[in-house]
Amino acid sequence: MLFSALITAFPMAVAWMILSNSVTIESFIVGYIFGLAVLLAIFTNTQYIGRPLSFEISQVPVQLFAIVRYIIMLGWDIFRSGVDVAQRILRPQMNICPDIYRISTHSPEHDPLVAALSAHAITITPGSLVIDFEDDNGTMIIHTLDCRYWTEDTLDKEQQERMQLIREILNHD
Repeated sequence: MLFSALITAFPMAVAWMILSNSVTIESFIVGYIFGLAVLLAIFTNTQYIGRPLSFEISQVPVQLFAIVRYIIMLGWDIFRSGVDVAQRILRPQMNICPDIYRISTHSPEHDPLVAALSAHAITITPGSLVIDFEDDNGTMIIHTLDCRYWTEDTLDKEQQERMQLIREILNHD
């Protein structure tokens, strides 16, 4: 656990330097310490305590590429949904048709961390919201603004894509 946190904190420190616009050794050290603290907090406060963490240096490029793809996908979803919601609000008559769907998390082991990350990605995009989980079978209950735009099929397809990227990021087989 400690070894994987020490290694994983490195790209977090680089990201810290980029985001803080300060490429100095001091900035790297601050980012590394914050990254290490965050990772240790996650490792000690999740169900991953008893689960052996698999860290393979050969998988780091795959994980980083998956993170970049996930951020791009999430950014596009936020932009697209934000424009859609803004258009609906600015129209004289709000053209909405809300509905609630049950969508599988597509997590074979019903992993709560994976479900939480997936729910966050759904909830952060305007127009859809995860309102509950059915823990026994790994199902999310999702509220949408327009059942003509978001259907069970489109939500399920997006969830499968999101789950694939999350599993790549977390190095789950």
